[in-house]
Amino acid sequence: MTYNITIQGSSETYECDEHEPILECLERNDVLVECDCRVGVCGTCKVELITGTVDQDEQATLDQQELDSGMVLSCVAYPQTDCVVRIFN
Repeated sequence: MTYNITIQGSSETYECDEHEPILECLERNDVLVECDCRVGVCGTCKVELITGTVDQDEQATLDQQELDSGMVLSCVAYPQTDCVVRIFN
């Protein structure tokens, strides 16, 4: 299944397969998101999920407060619905 990923404040939408991390989708479309480890442990690729649902069971960095406020690690966040994300860099 393919979902749309939109950057908050942008009219651009990118198609992302449910088996592709949001980070890879954005990079494939020349959208810069800072990253280091690509395995969900460093936290550098953190973005805010404004709307939508992701599977990020592989993440090992975010605490409950960050999760509750909508933060996701884009390197291990797989879309389960269309999503709008806010990038911090």
